[in-house]
Amino acid sequence: MVDGRSLPRLKKRVPRKLVISLDVQVAEIVAALTKLGGEAHRTMVLHQIAIARHGVPARVTPKLEREVIAAFEAHCRLPPDVPARVRGSFGVTSHRWVLARG
Repeated sequence: MVDGRSLPRLKKRVPRKLVISLDVQVAEIVAALTKLGGEAHRTMVLHQIAIARHGVPARVTPKLEREVIAAFEAHCRLPPDVPARVRGSFGVTSHRWVLARG
């Protein structure tokens, strides 16, 4: 019989979290804004992204909302030499988002 002290300890497996890169999230925002005519309130953008991810109309979860808004805000804080793809109509804190020109 084998006692428990002689067996090697196994590490617990930690489930991996799905991490979507900033570029992918900004691409989702761009795709949603394109479908919405290039400019829309962020709530509409979030609904469009939820539909795109699930293939059917879906509820915008708090997690999705946090992730997309964080990606938008991070993109708006990029250095000026990096071309912007999206921006707030009335500044960074604007809830109306538009595709950046240029």
